[in-house]
Amino acid sequence: MTRFAAVAIAYGLTAFTMQVRDDGVQTGTARISGVVLAADAASQPIRRALVTISGDGLRQSRTAITDDDGRFVLDRLPSARVTLTVSKAAYLTTSFGARRPGRPGTTIQINDGESRDITMRLTRGAVIAGTIRDERGLPLAGVQVIASRIGAVTTPAPFGDEGWLTTDDRGAYRAFGLEPGEYLVLAVMRRLSLGSSTSWRSDAEMDAVLAALQRRSAAPAAPIGSTAPPSSPAPETIGFPVTYYPGTAVIGNATKITVGAAEEHNGIDFAIAPVRLTTISGTVAAADGGSLGDVQLSVYYDQPNVASMSGARPVLSQRPSADGTFRYTQVPPGRYTIMARARATQTAQSPGVVSVGGRGGALPPAAGDATTRYASVDVDVDGQPVSGVTLTLRPGVNLGGRVVFDGAAPAAADDVARVTVTIVSPAAGGSSVMNNTAVGRPFLNVAPARVGGDGTFAIQGIAPFDYRLRVTLPPPLRDKWFLRSATAGGRDITDAPIEIRDRPIDDVVITFSDRPTGVRGTLTAGDGSPASNYFVVVLPRDRALWRPDTRRIQSTR
Repeated sequence: MTRFAAVAIAYGLTAFTMQVRDDGVQTGTARISGVVLAADAASQPIRRALVTISGDGLRQSRTAITDDDGRFVLDRLPSARVTLTVSKAAYLTTSFGARRPGRPGTTIQINDGESRDITMRLTRGAVIAGTIRDERGLPLAGVQVIASRIGAVTTPAPFGDEGWLTTDDRGAYRAFGLEPGEYLVLAVMRRLSLGSSTSWRSDAEMDAVLAALQRRSAAPAAPIGSTAPPSSPAPETIGFPVTYYPGTAVIGNATKITVGAAEEHNGIDFAIAPVRLTTISGTVAAADGGSLGDVQLSVYYDQPNVASMSGARPVLSQRPSADGTFRYTQVPPGRYTIMARARATQTAQSPGVVSVGGRGGALPPAAGDATTRYASVDVDVDGQPVSGVTLTLRPGVNLGGRVVFDGAAPAAADDVARVTVTIVSPAAGGSSVMNNTAVGRPFLNVAPARVGGDGTFAIQGIAPFDYRLRVTLPPPLRDKWFLRSATAGGRDITDAPIEIRDRPIDDVVITFSDRPTGVRGTLTAGDGSPASNYFVVVLPRDRALWRPDTRRIQSTR
């Protein structure tokens, strides 16, 4: 039995800031005016801030701009329950009534003929600033820099394309208006394209090449048709990978910067230096020694979720051949995971050909093929060629079981046949195909399986990893039936991961009931009056069960 605790959280809508004209919108005689002040000891008025009103009773939001004294007026308002937000560049957008930026505010009920005067305060966002230099200490202009908030789905910085900054002629950058939290600062050479690299020779090698050219020019003319160049060592291939503060290409070695509201962190300086790009080569082999079939490779490495990321990265220059050999080039230092997926049946494509190509493409999920095989290996790269990597293909794992509807009346077989079951790996994330190189962990994406009329289901050919169960009910069942439990081998897997390794799992039981549990009650204020505009949240007392997308955390308004 799970023990629960209930808490109440103040609720307020966050308005979407959009300036609109008042012409043609519905009007009334209500009025809200006020002043916007800085949320610091000086409490100076803030000019040119945007105050936006929205909510029930308004067909569209309205925006007012504060004057030199920080004052604003929103008049000709109809009776409505509204929210107010205030925003300005370099400040944190704040809702009226919020205890601090980023938290929900409170609503205001206005009626015809009513006039209200309010005060709103803006908190200045944090700043991270510094200088980007090259390996010789010279400033680098035109470098892309971003302060990426750890744990954020998207970068919240309010500047540039997707939050990117560009260093000026002094190599300086300044990220402002940042929300409190932990950040990684990263930079990449903007002028380099995806997977770009160049050749590099040391001063001694260049002297040797020039000396050879001088000797050649002083020598008698070579016979016609002779084009032999002066002999010299092959140059190294170098590139500029994504570089993290304090100057590392490995995200695990990056330094986190913790910022609070209105804090300035200057001197976040670091250098972007070229690194030696090397190769990873190896062989894909079948564990049973049989034929490989259609082999696909994908490489995974840590990086922030930034769509416009560029810089040096691995390129699959040789796809698995008939004997299974493959080769990645332009590989910067770091830790990589290479995964292979193969089907025993040869397709019309050549082995290793990515089925969806081009930048922004993606490999399809597993199609539930019992012949699918997988392999995975971790590779550490320190600038030297890595060879002899072996990926040994083994059959994917099958998962199966049944869905049970335990209620007063059985679920119709036609409705049951529309239920889908799938498993999701938190490690899968996004994936893409760039330069014909699959990046990410696309082989962990599993296609849903349809449940049969008798309630049974089966998912075949799953890559070994940790997954979570997901069941989707059709509309006729969704409003009546509720998930009661999910077990495998007698163990509860409703909120726990399913550890898929090398053995099939065929005893999954997913049980739905038409008798849901529930909690009812009334929330009152201190004076005994009903307390509206709150969310009531029910959650387990066991913090280990506080996970995203769990049925054990429910809320209602």
